[in-house]
Amino acid sequence: MKHFITTLLLLAGIIHFAAAQNVQTGYVKTRGRLDKNNQVIPGIRLSGVSIVLMGGHSTVSDADGNFRLTIPGEKFYLQSVQKQNYVLSDPEVLKKQYYCSANPLVITMDDPNVQKSDLLAKERKLRRELEQRLRDREDEIEAMNISLEEKNKQLSQINRERDDNEKIVKQLAEYYTTLDYDLLDEFQRQVNYLLEQGDLEKADSMLRSRGDLKNRILEVRKEQEIESKEAKELKQRQEKLDESKAGTQRKLETIAADCFNFYQRFLLAHQNDSAAYYLELRANLDTTNVEWQMDAGAFLEEYMANYDKTLFYYQRALRHAMALFGEKNLLVATCYCNMGATLTLQGKHAEALSVLNKSLEIRKELLDENHPDIATTYNNIGAVYDMQGEYPSALEYNQKALNIRLAVFGETHRDVARSYNSLGKNNNYMGNYATAIECFEKALDINKRLNEEQSSDVALIYNNLGSVYFANKEYDKVLEYNQKALDIWLQIYHENHPQVALAYSNIGVAYNKMGQLDKAVEYDLKALNIKKSIYGAEHPDLAISYNNVATDYLLMKDNAKAMEYYEMAVEILKNFYGDKHPDLATIYKNMGKASSKQGDHNKAIEYYQKALDIRKSVFGEVHPEVAVSYNNIGAEYAAVKDYDKALKSMQKALKIRRAFYKENNYDIAVDYGNIGFIYNAMGKTNKAVKNLQKALSILKTIPDIKPSILEAYQAMIDEVKEGAKKK
Repeated sequence: MKHFITTLLLLAGIIHFAAAQNVQTGYVKTRGRLDKNNQVIPGIRLSGVSIVLMGGHSTVSDADGNFRLTIPGEKFYLQSVQKQNYVLSDPEVLKKQYYCSANPLVITMDDPNVQKSDLLAKERKLRRELEQRLRDREDEIEAMNISLEEKNKQLSQINRERDDNEKIVKQLAEYYTTLDYDLLDEFQRQVNYLLEQGDLEKADSMLRSRGDLKNRILEVRKEQEIESKEAKELKQRQEKLDESKAGTQRKLETIAADCFNFYQRFLLAHQNDSAAYYLELRANLDTTNVEWQMDAGAFLEEYMANYDKTLFYYQRALRHAMALFGEKNLLVATCYCNMGATLTLQGKHAEALSVLNKSLEIRKELLDENHPDIATTYNNIGAVYDMQGEYPSALEYNQKALNIRLAVFGETHRDVARSYNSLGKNNNYMGNYATAIECFEKALDINKRLNEEQSSDVALIYNNLGSVYFANKEYDKVLEYNQKALDIWLQIYHENHPQVALAYSNIGVAYNKMGQLDKAVEYDLKALNIKKSIYGAEHPDLAISYNNVATDYLLMKDNAKAMEYYEMAVEILKNFYGDKHPDLATIYKNMGKASSKQGDHNKAIEYYQKALDIRKSVFGEVHPEVAVSYNNIGAEYAAVKDYDKALKSMQKALKIRRAFYKENNYDIAVDYGNIGFIYNAMGKTNKAVKNLQKALSILKTIPDIKPSILEAYQAMIDEVKEGAKKK
């Protein structure tokens, strides 16, 4: 089962560059707020605030809150803004790119207690307003003269939107809590007030009253062209030209603000295509604005699963970050890290490792050893190794990430939960199931304490818990946890998303194991069609779906069709991973099973041997999957009555499991039973009885073992003994 990697946009750091010196003035104040009558309560100026420029000058605000910064160039970032008993209203100011300007730079800070109170109030208000809108729509639908089916369909859509509202409430409440109404003109103030009140139609009408955005952008572009010509023609007009440029920049920033407001408007309406359009429109207003490129890329990745476009914006951000600050810079490292996460999702693992190691090198050079950004890079490198099946390396990097995050954040933090989730996956793949469940439960507990129970992170943990129970053949629990994951992902992403395909795929496999093949095919084909629509025909995730569909056909006894799908899966995986990947071993194992069912035992042995060679190279000799391969090979040798080779393979399987598990379990009992059957076929009755009795004694120690299994083994022992007497 695959997984998702969270991309983090961490833009703070130390930047070194050389350029002309400029002076940026500004002031620090508390945030302007709106009272109940939509009137502004002005903020107050703050003195004694420490302001540090990234890689440059530092200063302290005077008694009136004013400050001056020496800027080495035209663009700059802030590294820190600090005052006792105050916090930044919007921590994102440390990630924003600023232009040196004659306009003052305004920084807002808040009393943290007031900020928290405002946030809670905004959340309550937004919840009420969004719920009222949905209730009004429900009343309208109830009053409509439409069919019951259409009415239920529209009401179901409202319920889905209701489920999405909490995520929207948190996102927008945080935004409105950081908004400084002192800095907004009357138009922007009214638009934001309408959006905050939930009056989307009036907000939309106001935004459109300024005219079509495309025409406004064209107007600005024309002005820029005229201004550029005038600058070359007459030096005497320079002062006037500079004033015009400043005005144009303000227009550009106003358009960008309107783009962002449109983005919010469509996000509230759950129209992700339109929301993405306006973020991209803003990004293309100024292609050198690294922050805007990052925002567009992150939204396209998380909400649209459009990884090619995501990379386009991340690569554009990288080019301009390097042009501004050079290679050894934290913003450049963040670009590399985000690109690595996206490349991993595309299955381009060599490219992902290359850029992630570049990110790690820069961050280690510029940051303290225990810094969250370094943990993020470790986590993403671990994810690449995880996808490649190199689980010991994945475990090593994810443990490094966890150690840093615990040292920095303590136990209750979202990134700590993500590290526990990653470690759970590693341990699950390595057969350490109890440890895996422990890690997943820690991650769930942290998310519950953070009130994030309907997040994509929690859905991913449910998915991974299902994976553990799948390995332990508890298919009811597999369905339970993957259905929980599916419900959350459908609320967040709707149908056409890789995470939804993942949940469908896992549910299909569970139904396959339970023998409900019609349902298995239904869910596996849903997963396959979503993946094709997102990735095209050559992505490695398609191989998983081809394998699952093939396995369904195999159980339906359509062996020819099963082999056709297996071959398609093999071709994709070889093209992406080469000849040594655990997913390829799984498909070879399934092809061996299909060949065995067709009675071609020599061909089955050939496929099982391929699976064994891969698993030994990936996991080493002592691993449950290696034992499974030896068991499969032994069974085929037994089928062709080559009992010496069959016995040798079965004994290798038993030796591995005893070394791996350290104590008796069901699989070890089955190994003893298989060895007993081989000895019986060889005519060595005493050894056959001894091994069968060993199997039975182990089974009796297993809690909740079915009585029918014990009875079957006892019957086998009695049958072998009776046969010996007749001889």
